[in-house]
Amino acid sequence: MSTKANDCLEAKAFYLRNYRVPFTFEQIDAANQEKRVLTGPEPRRCRFCDRGAPSITFRDVAHAVPESIGNRRLISEYECDICNRFFGSGIENHFGNWSKPYRLIGGRRGKKGIPMSKGGGPSGWRIERMGNRFEIVAGENEEIRPFTTSEDHRVLTFELPRDPYVPIDVLKTFVKMTLSVMPDDEFVHFGETRDWLMDENSNGDFVHIPSAEWLVARSTPADSFAIHLLARRPDASERVPYAFLLLSYGVQRFQINLPCPARDEQFEIEGTIELPAFPWQDAAEDLLYAGELDLTGTERVTGDKAQVTYQFETAEVSRPDPGLAPSAGQVMDKTTWGSGDVRCGAG
Repeated sequence: MSTKANDCLEAKAFYLRNYRVPFTFEQIDAANQEKRVLTGPEPRRCRFCDRGAPSITFRDVAHAVPESIGNRRLISEYECDICNRFFGSGIENHFGNWSKPYRLIGGRRGKKGIPMSKGGGPSGWRIERMGNRFEIVAGENEEIRPFTTSEDHRVLTFELPRDPYVPIDVLKTFVKMTLSVMPDDEFVHFGETRDWLMDENSNGDFVHIPSAEWLVARSTPADSFAIHLLARRPDASERVPYAFLLLSYGVQRFQINLPCPARDEQFEIEGTIELPAFPWQDAAEDLLYAGELDLTGTERVTGDKAQVTYQFETAEVSRPDPGLAPSAGQVMDKTTWGSGDVRCGAG
């Protein structure tokens, strides 16, 4: 997939020519917006294990998109309690570990609030996001801090550690979201995809089309996200993959290929698939990074980091009274991120 900058009008025309939108949802106001409940045929059967009552139950609230990214209003009624717990204790844990640094940076309010990052023990560092402000306890050991600052503290570079994760399980979480939201007449084409998702020993060989990610400078509101399913038009004029997930939240935008052997010929990738980058509205002038996203690895990843640099309009630094005994977190840098902030880079 080509993620080079494209003319937005040309890219928009490409997607209008080749794709339709069987599903779309945007959460704008988590507190007051009406819930959208996804229902299936009766009698109810689980979309993932294909079982019905009395062997399974549907008592738990099943979120079609993980709560960790802020979903409060998109609910599925065709995910059974067993599968809900299977996903929650498995692949969604890996997604949570992988996505946590940028959820912190973007101020994503999950089930337990906005995540924080900390390390170095009782006297170590801590990073929290509170509204439009970062609060940072620098800690005693400068060498282990996952951030550096300019002399005036207005330029701040994070290198936030990710907890261990398995890439293929992160990808499966994206796929699970897509299977959760697609209409029944689309889902019938994705039996092999569902089997791959549910197989704990499956690998990345099933995936033949790369995905893409974008980082943008300004985060969407803390409780907002948007999810869209693109499916190939019957009269598509180009040779294109059958389906993509588009997901937008915080500072991240994703275009995830959904494997569909029933509808896709096998794309043997030796070079780049020349698909234009999806024309995200806020990425035209606000884009920091765009690139292919490879989540086909099956080995546990440790020591991974997410890097990003901010430039702030103002910074407040408070230091402990030198007459007091040293205590944990001796230096606290409070950086206020206002509407005029500029992101300097990302990696």
